[in-house]
Amino acid sequence: MASSNVIPMDLERKNPPKIGINAFEAVRDVRGGMSDFDLMHKYGLSVRGVEKLLRKLVDSGFLTRTDLDRRCTWRARTIIDRGVRCPKCGMPQLKKFRECPECGVILDRHERRVCKSTPQGKTSSAPLKKADSPGPSAGSRQSMFRADAGRSGFYNTRTPYRLSAVKWRFKTEGWVASSPAVHNGAVFFGGYDGRVHALAAATGKLNWTFATDAAIHSSPAITRGLVAFGGLDGQFYAVDAVSGKVRWRVKTGGPIYSSPAISGETVCFGSLDGALYAVDLGTGRLLWAAKTSGPVSSSPCLTGDTVFWGSMDGTLSAADAVTGQLKWNFKIAAPITSSPATDGSKLFFGGMDGHIYALDVVSGAEQWRLRTGGKITSSPATAFGSVFIGSQDHHVYAVSARTGELRWRFRADGAVESSPALGYGIVVVGCSDGVLYGIDSSDGRMMWRFKTGGSIYSSPAICDGVVYCGSDDGLLYAVH
Repeated sequence: MASSNVIPMDLERKNPPKIGINAFEAVRDVRGGMSDFDLMHKYGLSVRGVEKLLRKLVDSGFLTRTDLDRRCTWRARTIIDRGVRCPKCGMPQLKKFRECPECGVILDRHERRVCKSTPQGKTSSAPLKKADSPGPSAGSRQSMFRADAGRSGFYNTRTPYRLSAVKWRFKTEGWVASSPAVHNGAVFFGGYDGRVHALAAATGKLNWTFATDAAIHSSPAITRGLVAFGGLDGQFYAVDAVSGKVRWRVKTGGPIYSSPAISGETVCFGSLDGALYAVDLGTGRLLWAAKTSGPVSSSPCLTGDTVFWGSMDGTLSAADAVTGQLKWNFKIAAPITSSPATDGSKLFFGGMDGHIYALDVVSGAEQWRLRTGGKITSSPATAFGSVFIGSQDHHVYAVSARTGELRWRFRADGAVESSPALGYGIVVVGCSDGVLYGIDSSDGRMMWRFKTGGSIYSSPAICDGVVYCGSDDGLLYAVH
């Protein structure tokens, strides 16, 4: 293997987990510039725990006060890195909280729990099995979150069934939870450094960067020379894809986690102010806004003349994409942050109640549901007659799109809140254990795994045999 980060299948999970903290490794991390925030994530410490660790390293002579003075501490970080993630559902917040506003977990109770996971045990070195027939594809004129406006998650391109190397990696100054979009030889993504970055897909070299006033969780959509995305400053932006200069912006009443969907001249996105917005692609003029009774972090799905979206009030809604007039609502007893996906006849999404749902796209009538062992914030991918989705129960599920029958499930080493990307024969998905998994789409066997330095909430994108994905270690990776 050309990269030490690419783990061969025969070495999978043979090394037992470390217990405690290795002082020499911690010293290397500190002297290498790792922030308090990164130390918290790597070693599972609280803010006070990091301070205690550093004090012990100084008292024992491993570090000096000068070493600490050179560092950027928790209290001296920028607005982007002052954010914290919910340890249960992974939703980033810009300030500390006792109760997560998304999943409702009480932090001090959650931290007292000891969660143990069982290793997968299954490995595979079998060759790629090509699927029977292609599903929907992103097309060549636009690129966006989950590959297309229907949120299929299917990339009509070759997909690596073995990894050979890291093609390149690009370092930012914060988490990368935004999912990359590849378009016309460039990769676009947002970061918690408050910037959208445009890179050359071949080399990872920076083409341009655009700075906003807060972190960016939303994944960009690119079409007709524009890059459209939302920010946690509550503004929705359209910038020039070549120069990175702003064309227009729209102010909403809350942070924007939702990723835009584009169809024709209309851009749709949600906001935590509880509304779904539709704006004109060329001018940013507001066309309509549909209000819900809960924040909207779910990314909308557009197909035909209908837009679908979920709300934290537990409602999955369908509205006319031209007028915003409501067509139907489907209610569950838990928040919906998963982004719906459609295969043309059915609409699929996951709920925080732990169920995978299938609805009729015309009537909103429930077709089937399948219960998982944990809450679902992952968004489904659908093609080849199957639906693929992750769950906080540490599994990736593959179910029949027609009946909801379980076809297989794959066990990871952490909560799966990244959304699967589907290529020919391979499902690629990130995990909170920091690993990017490549899974055989036909039987759920693991084909490869790639370890990053932080949890993965970004959803991968695939183009020409290369997988692009962000990580909480602040890097965007291109692997093949």
